Amino acid sequence: MAWQLNRRLAAAVCLVIVLAAAHPAWAQRGRGFRRLFGISQAQLASLPEVQTELKMTDEQKTRVAEINDELGEDRRELWGTGFDRWSEIRGRMERLNSAASQHVDEALDPIQRKRLQEISIQQNGPRALHEPDVVAELGLSDEQQAKLATAGEENNQAFEKAFAESGREDWRQRAGELADEADKRLLGVLTKQQQARFEQLQGEEFDVDLSQLFRGGGR
Repeated sequence: MAWQLNRRLAAAVCLVIVLAAAHPAWAQRGRGFRRLFGISQAQLASLPEVQTELKMTDEQKTRVAEINDELGEDRRELWGTGFDRWSEIRGRMERLNSAASQHVDEALDPIQRKRLQEISIQQNGPRALHEPDVVAELGLSDEQQAKLATAGEENNQAFEKAFAESGREDWRQRAGELADEADKRLLGVLTKQQQARFEQLQGEEFDVDLSQLFRGGGR
């Protein structure tokens, strides 16, 4: 029955993407889904308001567009391999996002990288605790990193179980609740001092219209 669950999970992801494309406002409001799956720094760097905030040059914008075009192609190819390997596909998707974000970092100067990281933490919340730069900033121990990995897997299992036990509409309504529980698991690994530092790493609040990433199959 596992393969049937994996197929349903993949179908759910595709459904959310389709819904977001058809209803951009839902994509902007769907913070629960975003906090479960995350938005890569590469994607964030493709948004006009973020590029303005970072004071990106035309050359940098072109490079970011190239990186996201390649990321989009890799994602489509990955999903085209089939929907019966959810865990493997999820892991490979995370690696693709990470590699693309690294390429974007290489195109930015230190000040731009710092601000992009702040915006990324604001949008992704505790999911950003998996990012190497954030791990280094907080000084997380090997034990804490292992606990974060375990918490991340527990979050994924909770998501899979919730979807298996509910219909698509019920699951979508539960996305925010699941994301809150996921955040608590991840933040629970940090000390109080690290939690305070993590808040500081968010920097000045910045509004981002994420619906742009879904319009017309956007980046």
